[in-house]
Amino acid sequence: MRKYLENNRQKLQILSILFFFIMVIGVVTGSIFYMKIGEGRTAVNERLSDIFRIFAGTENRLEAAENFFFGKLALCLIIFVSAYFRAGAAVTAAAMLRRGFVMGFTGAAAAGAYGVKGALIMAASGMDMVAGTVILVIFSAISASYSIEREKNSKKFLIFSAIFSISIFCMISLSRGFVSTTFMKLLYPKLD
Repeated sequence: MRKYLENNRQKLQILSILFFFIMVIGVVTGSIFYMKIGEGRTAVNERLSDIFRIFAGTENRLEAAENFFFGKLALCLIIFVSAYFRAGAAVTAAAMLRRGFVMGFTGAAAAGAYGVKGALIMAASGMDMVAGTVILVIFSAISASYSIEREKNSKKFLIFSAIFSISIFCMISLSRGFVSTTFMKLLYPKLD
């Protein structure tokens, strides 16, 4: 594993930067899309209010953690499986773009519906997003690097990376389920 990192350090750094920028493009696109939907914005704001209300009133925090974890698990599995195909880097890039789009759209919707308070809720409930994004970008770079290689001799490293990423997402899910719902309970009543 160490040998793989030493031999591919520059390629992994370039791919990590590329996937980070792809995710940023997704965030910007999601934000712009929210601003452009016009009349549909009311329906989005109502749905966002329902989600905030559910999170603020939920007593089953384990269910919130499970929902977040299974969403991340599905994304990790898509990225992992795409490593075994030549077009895997493109599939991984599309997954990162989609993830960025969702993050941007949700953030813009919260800020659009509630102003600064909405942005504050997203920041408070999304602190775990930073760690998750870093892990996702690194795992995507490893997966894309593996899919680009002619000789697939780093299978152990890819599997280790997948297990490590899923383990981190498990811890982030627990944080999201317990800590973020606590923030939501504190902040949601102050929106009205």
